[in-house]
Amino acid sequence: MRILPWRPPRSTHSETVAQILSRAIGEYAGRARYHPRGYTWLNPTLSRAVGKVVELQFEGIASPEEPFAGQALYRERGPQGLLGGWLIPEQDVHFFN
Repeated sequence: MRILPWRPPRSTHSETVAQILSRAIGEYAGRARYHPRGYTWLNPTLSRAVGKVVELQFEGIASPEEPFAGQALYRERGPQGLLGGWLIPEQDVHFFN
């Protein structure tokens, strides 16, 4: 019987996911355009922010019980107040590189 050396499995995470997982809560995440997938359920504050560029900070990963399970959550950073303090899932923002 031949024994093969063990190699750790290659990560299937994309570079973006790896960056998200390495961030600390409250850390600056960057500038992004707020562009939510579903417009019909938005409250008036978030409706006014659609298409606007905001500075975001990382707030954690949504737990399995939450609507956006497994997604990174962001909060607006600074005094702009366009997002009204709401947590925004990663699917609703497009970061500038």
